[in-house]
Amino acid sequence: MSPPSSPDSSQSGVDTRTEVPVSSDLGFGEGLASFVMVNNHLKGLGLAVLKAESEYQSMKEKFILQRFISLVLLAVVRHRGSVIDNSKHLTE
Repeated sequence: MSPPSSPDSSQSGVDTRTEVPVSSDLGFGEGLASFVMVNNHLKGLGLAVLKAESEYQSMKEKFILQRFISLVLLAVVRHRGSVIDNSKHLTE
């Protein structure tokens, strides 16, 4: 089994190959099984990312709603005194 070739200084160093190399000491079946295992693992990771994104969106929406409610309540508390004073003037 030969070691992977290292990129020379003129290349960017990014490997853009998409195929899975099968070494000469592995049979086709073992190489295919390895490929399927890696492929299944990547699918699992993709599903985990989608789940995390949806949970993030849900938490973001809840945070926005809670923040809005707290700002409204803060505004009500700050202006409570002026509302009470105005209502006293109206009833006099």
